[in-house]
Order: sequence, then structure tokens, then C-alpha cells
Amino acid sequence: MLEQQPNLAGVEFSQISESFPKVDVAVAELVAANAVTVLRFREDGPRILFRRPLSTPLAMDSSLKSLWNSFAVPRDPSQIIDALHKGNI
Repeated sequence: MLEQQPNLAGVEFSQISESFPKVDVAVAELVAANAVTVLRFREDGPRILFRRPLSTPLAMDSSLKSLWNSFAVPRDPSQIIDALHKGNI
């Protein structure tokens, strides 16, 4: 199903689980093989599967990594905008 996507959009886990009874096992195997990445954009949000083309390694610039790791997101959502401004983001 993911390979049929015309773009890099993901597929919700619930769409697959309705038609494939042992999808948890299959997804775990695909994640272990680095063929699929599973993300949740909110803690209670749906799981979204993204295909990772095997010919495209996931690489990230070191400056982006250090910026990402240096920024702590506040737990209080009302403070997020202020924290982004303080971090010049």
C-alpha cells in the first residue's frame, strides 16, 4: 500500500489494520528492516507509516542535529511560542 502512494505521504495504521489482521507483526518487521518509519504527531494521535526507500539513506546535517538536541520543548503548550522565539527558531 505504501509503495502505491504517488508522493511521500504516509498511510494511517488504521487503514491497513482493517484489512490485514497481523499488521503489528508485519510493521515491526518492516521497521526493523528500515523499510518503514512509524510516526505519531501527537501522543494520542494515529500512527502514520511512511515508506523509506532503501536506496535513500536517512541522513541529517550535523548542525540541524545539534540545533534539534539543544532545544527543549516546554510541557505547557502556552509557553511553546515564547520558547521558539527565545531559541531564534
